[in-house]
Amino acid sequence: MLLLQTNQLHVFRILQELINNSVRHGKANEILVYLEQDIEGFMIRYQDNGVGFKMSEVEQKSGIGIQNKRSRVKI
Repeated sequence: MLLLQTNQLHVFRILQELINNSVRHGKANEILVYLEQDIEGFMIRYQDNGVGFKMSEVEQKSGIGIQNKRSRVKI
């Protein structure tokens, strides 16, 4: 099962934002992306060696980037 083109664009934009954030804010110099797909759908695992952040702070601030990723994931 292949991803539809519109889904491919959403996945690309999500990964683009994650990579940008890892480098810019997290100061990461190593990023791992895993894409697993089966008949039910797919899952992306993303990992970097950046400085990290507290989820509680992210949920409180919820900036445009996070909102964009959430809406793309819902689609």
